[in-house]
Amino acid sequence: MKKLSLLVLIIPVLFIFSIQNVFASRTTSVELLRLTSGFYREDWPVIYKDKILWVAEGIIYVYDVKEKTTVPFFEGTQPLTNFYALIAYDGRYLVYASLSDLNSYDVRVYDLNKKEDIAVTDRLGSQMPTDFDNDIMLYIDGYACGKLFAYDLRNGNEKLLIDTSCGAKISDNTVVSIYGSALLYSRN
Repeated sequence: MKKLSLLVLIIPVLFIFSIQNVFASRTTSVELLRLTSGFYREDWPVIYKDKILWVAEGIIYVYDVKEKTTVPFFEGTQPLTNFYALIAYDGRYLVYASLSDLNSYDVRVYDLNKKEDIAVTDRLGSQMPTDFDNDIMLYIDGYACGKLFAYDLRNGNEKLLIDTSCGAKISDNTVVSIYGSALLYSRN
């Protein structure tokens, strides 16, 4: 009986010591900065080189990593039409989704050099941008899942890539798309 009592006492103690490492505080090996700490949600973060953009209360902010400063991305009024979500930024183009009562979600691009807002889609239904690279933007016609299109900002050409996609990313003309449990890969 003494051996059983001793085991009953030792087993929980050993268990506690064994899980202690799981919950132990560890130091990070990277510099961690808190860019925001507001009451409202900060959404849709995007990074390009030394700039980090995000949305807070419908306004796009930018943090300059080199200068360690945070400012609104646009001076004065934000020139984006029915702005809903920030998707990508490459130093010239700002890719975003707009939301209106008439069309639901549409894909838009703001050209910072020309100070021009470009409607990539402007039709009924939901079209949601998913990614952008080298002047090629991907979007899904159907919001969460639908037909995956590539849109070339250089010439305005649009190309159907996949009949059904639920998300996609692009890098150097290589597209990876998600549909159900499948991961699809294509090279253009």
